[in-house]
Amino acid sequence: MVVATLLFNLVDGLLTLLHVQTGFAAEANPLLADLATFAPVRFMLVKVALVSLGAWLLWEKREHRMAVIGICTTFLGYA
Repeated sequence: MVVATLLFNLVDGLLTLLHVQTGFAAEANPLLADLATFAPVRFMLVKVALVSLGAWLLWEKREHRMAVIGICTTFLGYA
């Protein structure tokens, strides 16, 4: 599930950039909106880094029930 979440995040970022650059959509996250518009490479780096960090932290704590719930919730959010 963690690897799938990371792949979904990558696809989400690429599709977001495609839609933002073509004017079809806007980035909903106000913290990343300017990056998606004016610095697409930085947008992808930040997006992938933040989700990867979160996924790694949850994976490291996977013996705790709440971490497993977090992993499942994140996966379902992207699926």
